[in-house]
Amino acid sequence: MFFGFDIKDNIPPKIYSISIYPLDENSFVNGKNKMQNFKVFNKNGLLKLGINKEIKVFGKIGFAVETNDFLNNSKNICGIYSIELKIKDEIIFLHQLDKISFFQQKYINAHIDYSYKKRKRKILQKSFLLPNQKLFSYKKVKNKGVFYFDGDTIFNIKYTIKDSYENTSTLKFNLKSFSNFRKIKDKKKKRIVKIMPFGRHNYFNEDDIKVSIPRGSLYDTLFFQYKKRDFNNYRYFSKVHFIHNEFTPLHKKMTISIKITNFKNSLKDKYLIASVGNNGRLYSVGGKFKNGFITTKVRSFGKYVVVSDTEKPNIQALNIYENADMSLSKNIRFFINDNLSGIASYEVYIDGKWILFNYDKKINLIWHEFDKEKINFGRNHKLILKVKDKRNNIKILKLNFFK
Repeated sequence: MFFGFDIKDNIPPKIYSISIYPLDENSFVNGKNKMQNFKVFNKNGLLKLGINKEIKVFGKIGFAVETNDFLNNSKNICGIYSIELKIKDEIIFLHQLDKISFFQQKYINAHIDYSYKKRKRKILQKSFLLPNQKLFSYKKVKNKGVFYFDGDTIFNIKYTIKDSYENTSTLKFNLKSFSNFRKIKDKKKKRIVKIMPFGRHNYFNEDDIKVSIPRGSLYDTLFFQYKKRDFNNYRYFSKVHFIHNEFTPLHKKMTISIKITNFKNSLKDKYLIASVGNNGRLYSVGGKFKNGFITTKVRSFGKYVVVSDTEKPNIQALNIYENADMSLSKNIRFFINDNLSGIASYEVYIDGKWILFNYDKKINLIWHEFDKEKINFGRNHKLILKVKDKRNNIKILKLNFFK
């Protein structure tokens, strides 16, 4: 630890798996042009890969490691201090996390395998750099951590993982470069509609969709995928647009515009764009109407559709009801939430006077601690709660109570 705390730690980091990546279409791991993951096992204190046959590689190859650290007498996961990768006794990659600034934190999305995290909920730390990676914690990197394997040669690989107490775990394994092998074709063909260089402002436009990705948003050149589907869903006012996929991170927000189908003027102020979850659930990302399109900024690729929000917000009184005697109560509490566009504002009046209520957005709770200076005790009162969502749907609750 770097902050002077007297915390005991003599446990070395744990290494769970390593991954090997072919980094272009002419590179392969065991004949496949896709990432291969290999589990790591501890056999009598010696870390080994859980595979008996040799691993064959060819071309431009990158590595990643799944690793965590733990303190004595604690199950809490701690961060790794340093990751060193050697190939044939030469340091190819050294990452040492002394500090990280707030403004650099989002570049962690390029340091890890973002897709693997989304799919498996596990973190692989890459030992190679994407072109738009700007973290300052890389101490030594040769050729961006990419190693070219060719010929018919055995390569010894060594990972050294340390925590902040210098507790160390070491994993050694061999790879064989081998160009004369049967290449296994990937049967899944991806529909790539455009190549988007990472260092440019990129656009994608069709009659019913416009996508604008600012310069600096991509960590690497993107082989952009897109499709659209027309679902028979009464809630949808556009086709569902599959804008690339959720497994590719964005560093900055992109702007999307989706054309409304079956436009109704009565719903003009109710339209918004929603992202569609894997379970079909809708999540509002807002948007403004102009010239038949709804436009908004979003943080991620994924599925998007135009919907309308005409439902009023929900109000649930927690400790008050009509004609309630609140003599012994110290506060008033309500749950307020909205099923789509989200809460825009709320107002509470007691006896015609505006009263300040606290709001905990995370749990949808508003409350007020009774104060003699705000309302007169020992009499009947009239409360009005007005909740408005972001599409101007309003719910009003009126209650009489004694306090």
